[in-house]
Amino acid sequence: MLAAQTELLLTTVSSLDVADLAQPSRCEGWTRAHVVSHLTANAAALVNVVRAAVDDVPVTMYPSDVERDAEIEREVGRTPQEHLATLRSGCEELAVQLARLGPEHTGRMVERTPGGRLVPAAAAAFLRLNEVVIHHTDLAAGHDFAAVAPEVAQLLVAHHISGLAHRAASVDLVVAVDGFDPVPVGAGGQVVGGAAGPVLGWLTRGRTDGVATLDGTPLPSLPPEG
Repeated sequence: MLAAQTELLLTTVSSLDVADLAQPSRCEGWTRAHVVSHLTANAAALVNVVRAAVDDVPVTMYPSDVERDAEIEREVGRTPQEHLATLRSGCEELAVQLARLGPEHTGRMVERTPGGRLVPAAAAAFLRLNEVVIHHTDLAAGHDFAAVAPEVAQLLVAHHISGLAHRAASVDLVVAVDGFDPVPVGAGGQVVGGAAGPVLGWLTRGRTDGVATLDGTPLPSLPPEG
Protein backbone atom coordinates (compact mmCIF):
# COMPACT_ATOMS: atom_id res chain seq x y z
CA MET A 1 0.00 0.00 0.00
CA LEU A 2 2.74 2.47 0.97
CA ALA A 3 4.89 1.45 -1.99
CA ALA A 4 2.05 2.05 -4.46
CA GLN A 5 1.23 5.47 -2.99
CA THR A 6 4.91 6.39 -3.00
CA GLU A 7 5.21 5.55 -6.71
CA LEU A 8 2.20 7.74 -7.47
CA LEU A 9 3.82 10.58 -5.56
CA LEU A 10 7.14 10.16 -7.36
CA THR A 11 5.37 10.17 -10.71
CA THR A 12 3.76 13.51 -9.88
CA VAL A 13 7.01 15.03 -8.60
CA SER A 14 8.81 13.88 -11.74
CA SER A 15 6.40 15.99 -13.80
CA LEU A 16 7.20 19.25 -11.98
CA ASP A 17 9.61 21.77 -13.49
CA VAL A 18 11.19 24.84 -11.89
CA ALA A 19 8.13 27.02 -12.43
CA ASP A 20 5.79 24.29 -11.15
CA LEU A 21 7.78 23.86 -7.94
CA ALA A 22 7.67 27.59 -7.28
CA GLN A 23 3.87 27.65 -7.38
CA PRO A 24 1.90 27.76 -4.10
CA SER A 25 0.80 24.45 -2.65
CA ARG A 26 -2.33 23.89 -0.62
CA CYS A 27 -0.26 24.18 2.57
CA GLU A 28 -0.47 27.79 3.68
CA GLY A 29 2.84 29.60 3.17
CA TRP A 30 4.46 26.70 1.33
CA THR A 31 5.29 26.27 -2.32
CA ARG A 32 5.22 22.87 -3.95
CA ALA A 33 8.99 22.75 -3.39
CA HIS A 34 8.38 23.12 0.36
CA VAL A 35 6.01 20.15 0.30
CA VAL A 36 8.51 17.98 -1.59
CA SER A 37 11.30 19.04 0.78
CA HIS A 38 9.12 18.18 3.75
CA LEU A 39 8.35 14.73 2.36
CA THR A 40 12.06 14.09 1.86
CA ALA A 41 12.85 15.22 5.40
CA ASN A 42 10.00 13.15 6.81
CA ALA A 43 11.40 9.99 5.22
CA ALA A 44 14.74 10.62 6.93
CA ALA A 45 12.96 11.35 10.21
CA LEU A 46 11.13 8.03 10.11
CA VAL A 47 14.42 6.28 9.36
CA ASN A 48 15.56 7.76 12.68
CA VAL A 49 12.52 6.23 14.37
CA VAL A 50 13.42 2.79 13.04
CA ARG A 51 17.08 3.14 14.00
CA ALA A 52 16.17 4.21 17.51
CA ALA A 53 13.81 1.26 17.92
CA VAL A 54 15.85 -1.47 16.25
CA ASP A 55 19.44 -0.43 16.92
CA ASP A 56 18.96 1.48 20.20
CA VAL A 57 20.55 4.52 18.59
CA PRO A 58 20.01 7.58 20.84
CA VAL A 59 18.27 9.68 18.22
CA THR A 60 14.89 11.41 18.06
CA MET A 61 12.62 11.58 15.03
CA TYR A 62 13.55 15.24 14.48
CA PRO A 63 16.35 17.13 16.29
CA SER A 64 13.86 19.95 16.93
CA ASP A 65 10.93 21.63 15.22
CA VAL A 66 13.14 24.63 14.50
CA GLU A 67 15.75 22.47 12.77
CA ARG A 68 13.03 20.57 10.91
CA ASP A 69 11.64 23.80 9.48
CA ALA A 70 15.11 25.17 8.73
CA GLU A 71 16.04 22.03 6.79
CA ILE A 72 12.91 22.33 4.66
CA GLU A 73 13.78 25.96 3.87
CA ARG A 74 17.40 25.07 3.03
CA GLU A 75 16.37 22.46 0.50
CA VAL A 76 13.60 24.39 -1.25
CA GLY A 77 16.03 25.72 -3.88
CA ARG A 78 16.99 22.31 -5.22
CA THR A 79 16.56 21.73 -8.94
CA PRO A 80 13.62 19.56 -10.03
CA GLN A 81 16.06 16.74 -10.70
CA GLU A 82 17.61 17.07 -7.25
CA HIS A 83 14.20 17.16 -5.57
CA LEU A 84 13.15 13.98 -7.34
CA ALA A 85 16.44 12.16 -6.72
CA THR A 86 16.61 12.97 -3.01
CA LEU A 87 12.95 12.15 -2.48
CA ARG A 88 13.31 8.85 -4.32
CA SER A 89 16.45 7.84 -2.44
CA GLY A 90 14.84 8.82 0.86
CA CYS A 91 11.79 6.71 0.10
CA GLU A 92 13.95 3.76 -0.90
CA GLU A 93 16.03 3.97 2.28
CA LEU A 94 12.92 4.22 4.41
CA ALA A 95 11.45 1.11 2.75
CA VAL A 96 14.62 -0.82 3.62
CA GLN A 97 14.51 0.38 7.21
CA LEU A 98 10.80 -0.30 7.70
CA ALA A 99 11.39 -3.92 6.70
CA ARG A 100 13.62 -4.27 9.77
CA LEU A 101 10.75 -3.64 12.19
CA GLY A 102 9.43 -6.82 13.74
CA PRO A 103 6.97 -7.89 16.44
CA GLU A 104 9.67 -7.42 19.04
CA HIS A 105 9.64 -3.67 18.35
CA THR A 106 5.88 -3.24 18.85
CA GLY A 107 6.23 -1.52 22.20
CA ARG A 108 9.16 0.71 21.32
CA MET A 109 8.47 4.44 21.58
CA VAL A 110 10.68 7.17 20.14
CA GLU A 111 10.64 10.86 21.01
CA ARG A 112 9.47 13.05 18.14
CA THR A 113 11.81 15.80 19.37
CA PRO A 114 13.95 15.81 22.53
CA GLY A 115 11.52 15.75 25.43
CA GLY A 116 8.56 15.79 23.04
CA ARG A 117 5.68 13.43 22.46
CA LEU A 118 6.37 9.77 21.88
CA VAL A 119 5.97 8.10 18.49
CA PRO A 120 5.32 4.33 18.38
CA ALA A 121 7.90 2.73 16.12
CA ALA A 122 5.35 0.17 14.94
CA ALA A 123 3.30 3.01 13.44
CA ALA A 124 6.13 4.32 11.26
CA ALA A 125 4.80 2.85 8.00
CA PHE A 126 1.30 4.10 8.68
CA LEU A 127 2.57 7.56 9.57
CA ARG A 128 4.46 7.66 6.28
CA LEU A 129 1.39 6.52 4.34
CA ASN A 130 -0.59 9.37 5.89
CA GLU A 131 2.11 11.91 4.98
CA VAL A 132 2.46 10.67 1.41
CA VAL A 133 -1.26 10.55 0.64
CA ILE A 134 -2.23 13.87 2.20
CA HIS A 135 0.76 15.87 1.00
CA HIS A 136 0.46 14.40 -2.49
CA THR A 137 -2.87 16.20 -2.74
CA ASP A 138 -1.31 19.33 -1.19
CA LEU A 139 0.91 19.62 -4.27
CA ALA A 140 -2.21 20.60 -6.24
CA ALA A 141 -0.62 19.01 -9.28
CA GLY A 142 -3.42 16.84 -10.64
CA HIS A 143 -3.79 14.29 -7.85
CA ASP A 144 -6.74 15.08 -5.61
CA PHE A 145 -8.49 13.25 -2.79
CA ALA A 146 -11.04 11.77 -5.19
CA ALA A 147 -8.17 9.88 -6.86
CA VAL A 148 -7.01 8.18 -3.64
CA ALA A 149 -7.76 4.45 -3.69
CA PRO A 150 -10.86 3.79 -1.53
CA GLU A 151 -9.15 1.20 0.68
CA VAL A 152 -6.28 3.60 1.37
CA ALA A 153 -8.56 6.57 1.97
CA GLN A 154 -10.83 4.60 4.30
CA LEU A 155 -7.86 3.43 6.39
CA LEU A 156 -6.80 7.04 6.83
CA VAL A 157 -10.37 8.21 7.42
CA ALA A 158 -10.66 5.80 10.36
CA HIS A 159 -7.43 7.20 11.81
CA HIS A 160 -8.54 10.82 11.49
CA ILE A 161 -12.01 10.09 12.88
CA SER A 162 -10.31 8.65 15.95
CA GLY A 163 -8.14 11.74 16.23
CA LEU A 164 -11.17 13.99 15.87
CA ALA A 165 -12.98 12.17 18.66
CA HIS A 166 -10.00 12.62 20.97
CA ARG A 167 -9.37 16.32 20.33
CA ALA A 168 -12.93 17.63 20.08
CA ALA A 169 -15.34 16.48 22.77
CA SER A 170 -17.96 18.90 21.45
CA VAL A 171 -18.16 17.36 17.96
CA ASP A 172 -21.18 15.08 17.54
CA LEU A 173 -21.76 13.58 14.10
CA VAL A 174 -21.77 10.38 12.07
CA VAL A 175 -19.27 9.84 9.26
CA ALA A 176 -20.79 7.66 6.55
CA VAL A 177 -18.26 6.66 3.89
CA ASP A 178 -19.72 5.03 0.79
CA GLY A 179 -19.40 1.25 1.05
CA PHE A 180 -18.39 1.22 4.72
CA ASP A 181 -20.29 1.15 8.02
CA PRO A 182 -21.14 4.59 9.44
CA VAL A 183 -18.94 5.69 12.33
CA PRO A 184 -20.34 7.89 15.12
CA VAL A 185 -18.21 10.65 16.61
CA GLY A 186 -19.16 11.83 20.08
CA ALA A 187 -22.89 11.39 20.58
CA GLY A 188 -23.55 10.98 16.86
CA GLY A 189 -26.18 13.11 15.18
CA GLN A 190 -25.71 14.91 11.87
CA VAL A 191 -24.67 12.45 9.14
CA VAL A 192 -21.84 13.50 6.83
CA GLY A 193 -21.12 11.26 3.88
CA GLY A 194 -19.35 10.77 0.59
CA ALA A 195 -16.74 8.58 -1.03
CA ALA A 196 -13.69 7.77 1.10
CA GLY A 197 -11.29 10.12 -0.69
CA PRO A 198 -13.43 13.26 -0.46
CA VAL A 199 -14.32 12.48 3.17
CA LEU A 200 -10.61 12.23 3.92
CA GLY A 201 -10.15 15.62 2.29
CA TRP A 202 -12.86 17.10 4.48
CA LEU A 203 -11.49 15.62 7.69
CA THR A 204 -7.89 16.67 7.04
CA ARG A 205 -8.07 19.78 4.88
CA GLY A 206 -11.62 21.05 5.19
CA ARG A 207 -12.26 20.32 1.52
CA THR A 208 -15.97 20.03 0.74
CA ASP A 209 -16.00 18.65 -2.82
CA GLY A 210 -17.95 15.38 -2.88
CA VAL A 211 -18.99 15.60 0.78
CA ALA A 212 -22.46 16.49 2.05
CA THR A 213 -24.79 16.08 5.00
CA LEU A 214 -27.61 13.59 4.69
CA ASP A 215 -30.24 16.24 5.43
CA GLY A 216 -28.76 18.88 3.14
CA THR A 217 -27.74 21.25 5.92
CA PRO A 218 -24.29 22.93 5.89
CA LEU A 219 -21.31 20.79 6.80
CA PRO A 220 -20.26 21.19 10.42
CA SER A 221 -17.03 23.01 11.24
CA LEU A 222 -14.19 20.84 12.47
CA PRO A 223 -11.42 21.89 14.86
CA PRO A 224 -7.98 22.05 13.23
CA GLU A 225 -5.66 19.10 13.55
CA GLY A 226 -2.82 19.51 15.98
